[in-house]
Amino acid sequence: MINEATVAYREEEIDPPVSVSHLMRVLRAYSMVILLSVIGVGVMYGIVALAVYLTSPSMRVVSQPFRLDFSRAEEGKYPNGLKFSTAEIIAPQILSKVYKDTQFGRFMTFGDFVTAVYITGSNPAYDRLQREYAARLADLKLSTTERQQLEREFADKQASLPKNLFTLNFAAPTGTKRVPDDVTVRALAQILSSWADWAQKTGLTSYDTAVLSPQILDDEPSANLVVTIRVMIKKLSQVLDNLGEISLLPSASLTRTSDHLSVAELTIKIEDIIRFQLEPMVPLARATRAANDPYTVRFVQTQLNFDQRTLQSYQDRVDAVRNAIAVYSNQRAVSTEEQSARGTDKNPSETVMPQLNDTFIDRLATLLNQSADISYRQKMVNELQQVQNAMAPTQQAVRYDQELLREVTAPPPPITVNEADLRVQLNQTRTQAKVLVAKINEIYTIVSRNLNPETYLYSLTSPPTTMNYRSVPLSRLALIGAMTVLLSLPIIILLCFIHHRIREEEQGTIPVAR
Repeated sequence: MINEATVAYREEEIDPPVSVSHLMRVLRAYSMVILLSVIGVGVMYGIVALAVYLTSPSMRVVSQPFRLDFSRAEEGKYPNGLKFSTAEIIAPQILSKVYKDTQFGRFMTFGDFVTAVYITGSNPAYDRLQREYAARLADLKLSTTERQQLEREFADKQASLPKNLFTLNFAAPTGTKRVPDDVTVRALAQILSSWADWAQKTGLTSYDTAVLSPQILDDEPSANLVVTIRVMIKKLSQVLDNLGEISLLPSASLTRTSDHLSVAELTIKIEDIIRFQLEPMVPLARATRAANDPYTVRFVQTQLNFDQRTLQSYQDRVDAVRNAIAVYSNQRAVSTEEQSARGTDKNPSETVMPQLNDTFIDRLATLLNQSADISYRQKMVNELQQVQNAMAPTQQAVRYDQELLREVTAPPPPITVNEADLRVQLNQTRTQAKVLVAKINEIYTIVSRNLNPETYLYSLTSPPTTMNYRSVPLSRLALIGAMTVLLSLPIIILLCFIHHRIREEEQGTIPVAR
């Protein structure tokens, strides 16, 4: 009796061994159940995910890509040199005008409209370049030198890409009425158009060129006619220089005023006034009664002294730059001679072997500094040229003052001229010259307007697009769905094994504990 109890106890404690073939038979038997269960889990998750996606908050974004076409746009500057910012395109005064014109008040408040409009940079080439080099730099086998070379290549290619591509976006805030797409597209186009109109009216798109006004001919520094005529000749010479600068602007030579005058014709008319009207007045003015008064002589002498001091300051700057170039060139020549002397000390028949000594390092430093040396010398030469160009008008002014001083101190001619009649003639000439100066301003205005109209300030690079963005993106839902299916697979398999075990116990095919 005791032996039978012991045997029964031992039989109860011993479990049958796990058979791999038995597990595989169970998996094959339940394969269809597992497959259908996994599909069922995926379908159920898809229904729940679709419901979550459709009921999640969404935002509709309308985008209009555009490109800035005016000169110096890639430098972040207007054509006249002032700093440019994309925030000026969506400035409050521009958005206020668009808000009223498009009647956006039917859909949202002005505050919501301002927050809904924004600008982003848009350059597909930069995005492709960034992805390309990000993959290449992610290689762990790259050495430090190779990685630095790739970074330099990326920086060089990035610098060569255009920086004038942008996208004007409108994202309707949550809780506002839905704005029709055609209204939004029209508003975005009008924002760009209003900004272009504002930029033209404020003169930001005009060229960075000074333009003299007719008022430059109004001043009369002296009651002496000789001085007055000479001053007027000098001012008209400055007007001719200004007209020469304007003639260098693109298409300025093709521009015509309202009475069909060109830049060349204006130049000829002003030169004729100087040569055939003002210059013949000088000897006549010397024949007037007050041509040689002491005040006029002192005035001319003061002007001559001032221009001579200015000329001397320019000459000192020229000498300083020349001395700097000479000293630098002599130092470079001495350094080259020393290196040549070091090289001649060696026997020419000997085999030259590169060694890391002081001479080799000096030569290497010389080679590396050659580009910087050229840049420095070019900078010094450019500075010398700029100073000499600025000195030329002062030299002309000194010669003019000297000639004028000789004229006002020379004895007057024996004939007598009516000063009132001469002044009337001078005023008529001044009026004629002021009309021509006004025509020059008209030429500049037409050139600026024609070269920078709305179509030249910007261009639309592609049609507008509309995208719907939701708070729960599909990519995140898809990732969660894949994880759910993968986690459900082992659970389903475990449940299948449990079900099979229960069936075996119910059928009595395995030993059951008593």
